[in-house]
Amino acid sequence: TRSFELQDGSWRITQPIDWPANFYAIQRIITHLEFAEENPYFSLESMIQNGQKLADYGLEEPQVTLTIEGKGKAVSLAFGQSSPI
Repeated sequence: TRSFELQDGSWRITQPIDWPANFYAIQRIITHLEFAEENPYFSLESMIQNGQKLADYGLEEPQVTLTIEGKGKAVSLAFGQSSPI
């Protein structure tokens, strides 16, 4: 697990150690997420109805899970393997 926090205008790594983070690297990640193209998505229920499972997309045990927290909310994105859609 890696955690980053914006503290007084500077990004810090807070897990697994407390250390200054590269401001531009973190901002680049945020910018990529902000302007990412919206891809088709489907619900877990519809996937199961079509005979598929999370493992088919590498999401049963994702390679990376990104959680963004702020203003009392948290959003998690799981990244699995590439798929044909």
